[in-house]
Amino acid sequence: MNPACKQYSTDIIGLKRPTALDKLFDSIPKPKGAVPEFGLPKWKVMPLESKIPMVPGPEGVYNFTRRKLGEELWISTPDAEFNLSDPYGYEIQWTYDSLHDKHLLPHFSKPNIIRHLIKSGFVTKNLDAKCSLKDYNMYRRYLRRLHCDSIKKELNRRTKQSIEERAILYAQEQAEKEVKRLRERERLMELRKSAITQSKMTEKMKLQKQKEKQRKIDERLQALAQKKKETQQMRYIKSKAHAEIIQQKQIAATDIRRQKIIQTLLEWNRKERIRKKMLETRLAHEREEKRKIVELKYI
Repeated sequence: MNPACKQYSTDIIGLKRPTALDKLFDSIPKPKGAVPEFGLPKWKVMPLESKIPMVPGPEGVYNFTRRKLGEELWISTPDAEFNLSDPYGYEIQWTYDSLHDKHLLPHFSKPNIIRHLIKSGFVTKNLDAKCSLKDYNMYRRYLRRLHCDSIKKELNRRTKQSIEERAILYAQEQAEKEVKRLRERERLMELRKSAITQSKMTEKMKLQKQKEKQRKIDERLQALAQKKKETQQMRYIKSKAHAEIIQQKQIAATDIRRQKIIQTLLEWNRKERIRKKMLETRLAHEREEKRKIVELKYI
């Protein structure tokens, strides 16, 4: 295998899969001046905490610059947080450079001073203040802090946005749950309403059936009462007719008994007359007999 291909394969195998934090670092652009305009391509992807190495070459071929002449080096953003990670200045040395003093800008803006600075090698033709490699690497540390602040602000922004999105998502989920709950409640209310309506219809039908049954019972009771009344009337009529018949029979029996009594009395009267007549006849005969006896006795 070709050694170059082998080295390329080893580099590919040794590559680390980028994480979400690495993608966040890559998405935040590095501050201006963090990478020199000259140099190797690897310097552009080199992290800011890494130092730019010394590249041997003729004097004046390349120059390290930080900012323009008269522009401040150490500038803090208005919304930067108070940083106490390096209170004793071990990480960054906040050195003074007169070329970046804004109060000396009117002095450095004079043409003869500019020509003198260019001739002395302090600034470039583009009025960029030159510095040493050590100062440039120190300035990269400062830019790294600014870059970290930007990353931190972006991370806080994304965290806040993520929290807001989660809150919105949670609110949407709660709203969907509330909508589902309300729909379920409406469905249950509809079912309950339907059940109540069905129950009312059932009760109504049951009440109608009870009314119909009660009506039939009332009609039957009325029919029975009417029939009973008619039966009582028929019984009354029959009893009245029977009483009349009995009364007629009693009257007839009374008449017969009276006739019998009358006949008996008449018979008694007739017999009494006959008896009296016979008695009178017998008495008359006895008197006649006595008279004859007397007559015979006295003759």
